[in-house]
Amino acid sequence: MQYLMVLAHDPAAWDDPQAAQPADWAAYTLALHEAAILVGGAGLQDSGTATTVRVRDGQRLLTDGPFADGDAETTGLLALMLLQHSRAAAREDGEGRPVPFAEQDRSRWDAAAVAEARALLATTGRSPVGPYQVQAVIAALHAAAPDAAGVDWARIADLYRLLDRLAPSPVVTVNRAVAVGRAEGPEAGLALLAPVLADGRLAGYVPLHAAHADLLERAGDAAGAAAAWRRAAELSGNPAERAVLDRRAAAGPAAAVAVRPPRPR
Repeated sequence: MQYLMVLAHDPAAWDDPQAAQPADWAAYTLALHEAAILVGGAGLQDSGTATTVRVRDGQRLLTDGPFADGDAETTGLLALMLLQHSRAAAREDGEGRPVPFAEQDRSRWDAAAVAEARALLATTGRSPVGPYQVQAVIAALHAAAPDAAGVDWARIADLYRLLDRLAPSPVVTVNRAVAVGRAEGPEAGLALLAPVLADGRLAGYVPLHAAHADLLERAGDAAGAAAAWRRAAELSGNPAERAVLDRRAAAGPAAAVAVRPPRPR
């Protein structure tokens, strides 16, 4: 049996790797050579010269570097958290009932948190792109719209397409289907959602069924939409959310829905 061992180190710490090699390590590797245990070894190029290759849906996605810059991804995560928190005051009404995202009073969003998040994202412009950065940009686009009608769904759909390649998961696909359904029409969104529904891994995921219901409704399938709303209500563990979903199933296309949006994972 043969093994491959990769040792990582900070190139900047070793001007001369051979000279800086500890004596005990040198003696150990010499003994391995003499015992014919160590077949060979060589230094690799610095990780900064790497290109990461990912394959998604038969297409190759190339990213400079072995992974997204850690500092940039941490910054992206912080920006995402700020943007998510900025809407906290508008998510529920005075009686604790969820308010539909499209109907939230944007004047209650925390403008300072949004501005801070945008400033943070501006510092990551030249770094390799990672999933948190993409999610933060999506949230920033929502925050930049003057109202729900002004959301740039085409750009958001493109970003979810990128996110689905960087960090593929069924939950990301649900998000992408919602965005594509808004940008390109409900039929396009339903086509993306169909494999997730058939897969079954998210069978108990409320936002999946709510997204399905919304797309069916906008595609003109009132009966299918009502069934999907009822399924979402059955699965919800939140009484306030369940009541809204039940009303949505009974009300038909004229009503609006308040349900937590699917979050990428």
